[in-house]
Amino acid sequence: MRWYFFSGKPINQPMTSEHLRCFLSTDTELSGQAILEYYAKRWSIESYFRQTKETLGFDRYRIRHERAIKRYWVIVQFTYIYCMTEHSSDFSTGLASVRSRKIHNLIEFIYYEAQRGMPLDSIKNQLRVA
Repeated sequence: MRWYFFSGKPINQPMTSEHLRCFLSTDTELSGQAILEYYAKRWSIESYFRQTKETLGFDRYRIRHERAIKRYWVIVQFTYIYCMTEHSSDFSTGLASVRSRKIHNLIEFIYYEAQRGMPLDSIKNQLRVA
C-alpha cells in the first residue's frame, strides 16, 4: 500500500492540517503524481453520484428486481442530462431552473383557473391536494 501526502495550501499560507490531503493506493508501483491524476479523473464520477443521491434520490429507491433497477437508473440519468442541458451549464443550476419553472407554472395555472371562475375546491381536486 502506498500513501501520498499532498499540500493544497496557497504558497503564502502556513501549513495546517486543513490543507493536508492524503491519498492511498493499493498499487505500489504508482507514483504520487499518477495517484493524483487517477483521483482527478475519478472526481467527476464521484460528483455525479453525490449529486444524483442528494438531489434526485438515487440512494432512496426501494426496487428489488434487476429490470426495475435498470429502468430507474435510466430515468435518473435522463433527468441528470436534462437538467444539465436545460440551462447549458452545470447540473445544480439546471435543476434550480427546472424547479423554479415548475413552481411558476403551478402558480400560473392556479391564477388562470381562478380567473376563469373555477372554484378553489375544483382547483385543489385537479392538483390532488384536496
